[in-house]
Amino acid sequence: MATKNFRSVPQLLRKSSPLKWTVVGLMVIWTLFVINKLDIVKEDLRTKFPSFYLQSFASHHRPSSSRTQRPNYHSSAAIEPSNLTFVQRLLDLEEVFDYQCRTIQTKQSPGMSRSRMQAVDERIFQEPLHVESVEDEKTDSLSCQPLGLPVPQFKVNSDVDTSSLFFGAATTLDRLNSSAPYWARWLKGSEASLVAVIHWDPQNEPGITTPEQLRATSKWAEVGQTLRDHGLNVTLKPYMEFGEGTHAVGDSQERRHVSIAQAMFLVKEPRHEWFIVFDDDTFFVSLPHLLHALEPFDPKKPHFLGQVSESRFHFHNAAFMPFGGAGTILTGPVLKQINDHYKTCIDRPRDNADVNPKPPGGDMLLKFCVEEADGTSTTSLELLPGLHQVDLHGDPWGWYESGLMQLLTLHHYHTFAVFPMLEASLVTDVCGDCFLQRYRFQDETVFTNGVSIVKYPNGLEHIPFHKVEQTFTSSGPGEFTDSLGELRPKLTEGVGKLSWRFETAIKTDDGLVRQFYVSRDNEKNGVEGRPDSVYELIFHDSDSSRSLLHGWR
Repeated sequence: MATKNFRSVPQLLRKSSPLKWTVVGLMVIWTLFVINKLDIVKEDLRTKFPSFYLQSFASHHRPSSSRTQRPNYHSSAAIEPSNLTFVQRLLDLEEVFDYQCRTIQTKQSPGMSRSRMQAVDERIFQEPLHVESVEDEKTDSLSCQPLGLPVPQFKVNSDVDTSSLFFGAATTLDRLNSSAPYWARWLKGSEASLVAVIHWDPQNEPGITTPEQLRATSKWAEVGQTLRDHGLNVTLKPYMEFGEGTHAVGDSQERRHVSIAQAMFLVKEPRHEWFIVFDDDTFFVSLPHLLHALEPFDPKKPHFLGQVSESRFHFHNAAFMPFGGAGTILTGPVLKQINDHYKTCIDRPRDNADVNPKPPGGDMLLKFCVEEADGTSTTSLELLPGLHQVDLHGDPWGWYESGLMQLLTLHHYHTFAVFPMLEASLVTDVCGDCFLQRYRFQDETVFTNGVSIVKYPNGLEHIPFHKVEQTFTSSGPGEFTDSLGELRPKLTEGVGKLSWRFETAIKTDDGLVRQFYVSRDNEKNGVEGRPDSVYELIFHDSDSSRSLLHGWR
């Protein structure tokens, strides 16, 4: 039989000396050919796609001698920096700028919890690379040295049962289109449900008077495709489609807000236990964290959970009510109560109609529906820590840098408290609860993840970090004392502090999250005359079992 004459390679090498060297020679030639082919492919990719994706691809093919091992961390090699041409274009930098980077290797630590300020026994800054021209600058000798950061253990949406959560928002098709990527950040991969009540303006859309006409529009189809592109399964319900004749085109925002509760009641399933009414620009930081925060409450009993505004003036003007941007959470019994008395809810008489002809706000109207509409309710608002309305006008960065301890929701990042929420939150994919965590380094520097890297030239000892720095505006003395406590004055940029502010981040195909913090040369930032300075932090989960080359296989 043919199998009797078969000899394995080791057998051939032992039996025949001439043949042995022939086989060895062929193996050497083949090995050299493969290595050369890989170099050609890699160089071809670099030429065609000169971006950080290929830089990170190349970084995992470095000789082992260039890797600096760090105790208790896996895959602790320094990762190559981003392509500087790409960085300059991405951040719109001047021709001359400084650049430095670090590889942040996170490791989940059992029993560890979030803290107001986590001390790191190391310096974060290194000697920057001064770039005169990206075309002439070579980064072969530059590596993003590893820095290990322990983080609390965390779970993602797919790790937990989120099927009991049901979210609802009232919005327009245009706003829904722009909200889709944000909703996808916190909803994707979960089993939670979401219904969007769609209303329209008859003045801007004069030909539409019925739900059927709205569903037939090209915009409806476009929004549906956008949602599918982001992996979202959202139930769209035209406002006029339900309400038993109580809804009309052009109804007030207040009525539309309360209609969310009825829409959820009409389409809910037995698995749903928590009904979350939110604004279309509310950002849920973590659904597993939200479920954990709800554990003390029995969903079979009436509960009405929410949070008031940070602003004393908003709070006093609106009374004690849940502010919708922070998110309002209802249990099934409360949702049923609203539906049973729905007409009474939305027809509530106007307060002080002779003085103020406007109807009550949507949040106040929802409070009335829960606490007063049926005349016998004993349910009242319960405050849930971690829900944030973010009623901060101007520059909210001092609040984001304050070492927030409980993070469930964030709001107003599109409007008067502008913050790059979508990009800044990407780091949660790698390190979970490290988002907005503060770290104190030995070189008089505080790093707030997703917000800023701030160096204090006069040292850290004299700065009361337990107080929020008031970078935002105030309508009067003590506006935020009740919610934030005593504030500390804003430090002068370029004198009391030097800030590298988070501008954007990108998640690569190999699972890295690359953050970019920038200090710009301009008078406003107090650093006029200095070149733009970029600090890139490359986050990698050292606990991850996936290959760093996953995106290339």
